[in-house]
Amino acid sequence: MLNVLLLLLFINLHISAQTEGASRLIIENAQGLRVDQKLLNKYFIQAYNFFEKEIGPLSQDITVSIGEANCLRTGFNFIHNKVHFCSNQRVKDYGLQSIDVINHELFHAFLCQYRSDLCGPEMRADVHEALADYFSYLLSPDEFFGEDFYQDQAFVRRYKTYWRAGLVQGEHTRGNALASQLIKNRVSLKDSLSLFKVPVIEEVTDKVTGMPKSHLNRYRLDSNEVMQIEFDFSPEVQVSQVIWQKVPGISIERVSENIFHIQVKTKPASPKMLVRFLSLDGRELGQRVYYFGSKH
Repeated sequence: MLNVLLLLLFINLHISAQTEGASRLIIENAQGLRVDQKLLNKYFIQAYNFFEKEIGPLSQDITVSIGEANCLRTGFNFIHNKVHFCSNQRVKDYGLQSIDVINHELFHAFLCQYRSDLCGPEMRADVHEALADYFSYLLSPDEFFGEDFYQDQAFVRRYKTYWRAGLVQGEHTRGNALASQLIKNRVSLKDSLSLFKVPVIEEVTDKVTGMPKSHLNRYRLDSNEVMQIEFDFSPEVQVSQVIWQKVPGISIERVSENIFHIQVKTKPASPKMLVRFLSLDGRELGQRVYYFGSKH
């Protein structure tokens, strides 16, 4: 009996030594919303233990805020160092139904505490998104990121794509491309931090004539105006075909393989147009989003 008591005392002391000074979860729920805090804390412990094992320990608490009145979208607030789960008609239960999203946002918080130099106004947001997705994948490896997040779609995105980082734009899209490469190459989580030092080389440029070039890819045209976009690809990417999404009101005329004339003939049903870059076998290697509107 004495041996059993001594063993239990040793185990308790060992657990205390492991958790002393470790990061804890602080849940802010000012509106008193019905939240399964035990389950959320369980997810936090699993995520934290994995981060500690793969990268390193943390000493400060992590704050999660649920349903704040001025909350715009679920995500990590890099300024206030706080994970927000927000009310949204498209989102299930503030986003708390999706373990992938929880792990993704917690990773941002973990990393910013572990390496504050990787966060801030000049941070590589695309790499942050890539590593947060990769972290979620390693904790729950399957085909999709973000099941049970949206009300009207089954998941947020696929983990694996054929995208090349140099053929896409935007922090989440480029992050998706980078995360897919990390998954394919089975990079260790700690080694994946080296991505912050590796710049993405642009593999396509678009030459615009007929209109001043917009770095946001936003253009407004009169019905009698024609603008031209010519895509120039790096030889190694082997893009075989450029395909534009069809949007009523916007005319896309192919002049040659990679040169297009664009007209806004009537007010478009949607100003947003997607252009896809395909390989010879039809795989989507990249994409860009353009916005074409009418001046009147």
